[in-house]
Amino acid sequence: MIHGILPVDKPEGMSSAQVVRYVKKLETVSKTGHMGTLDPFATGLLLVGLNKGTKLSRFFLSGSKRYLARLHLGVETDTLDRTGTVLEELPVPAHLDEPSISSAVEHFRGPQQQIPPTFSALKHNGKPLYRYAREGKTVEKPPRDINIFDIRVKGVEIPYIDIDVVCSGGTYIRTLAVDIGKELGTTAHLAGLRRTGS
Repeated sequence: MIHGILPVDKPEGMSSAQVVRYVKKLETVSKTGHMGTLDPFATGLLLVGLNKGTKLSRFFLSGSKRYLARLHLGVETDTLDRTGTVLEELPVPAHLDEPSISSAVEHFRGPQQQIPPTFSALKHNGKPLYRYAREGKTVEKPPRDINIFDIRVKGVEIPYIDIDVVCSGGTYIRTLAVDIGKELGTTAHLAGLRRTGS
């Protein structure tokens, strides 16, 4: 019997629950659980507790995370990422360059409040919000306290921006993408996401 934490590089297209089910098939594992959901389209570090290691999950769920994110400016979707239906398209201001984008992105550093997206695994009356959203019902949760410890622009190729983010647990990078788009005078959605630290 193995006890501990298994770091998995989650591939695109698999849900966090699918990864956990796959790990549970190992002969030396009877109990598993992931330590922080990654959306199916996202890749990167997914920590999976093995047997007694699952008792450590509460420490990792609330801990800080690090992501490499790609934002697509000018297009907003209902899910706030590239898997959704396009809701709005706005022009991208012609004056945007890396220095002006970096300056705007810096405004998001520090403690703040964030409204969770309607398409999320956050629960309302025991049911994930994304299920309500798929039924055409909108359930808005109150803003939550988050903290962006570090945020940097890694590359700009309009309409795409690549950023590196270190944030508190519970931060939605999809929401951050849209908020950055608004700060830049347009809209946006999350085109790619890779978790690099937990």
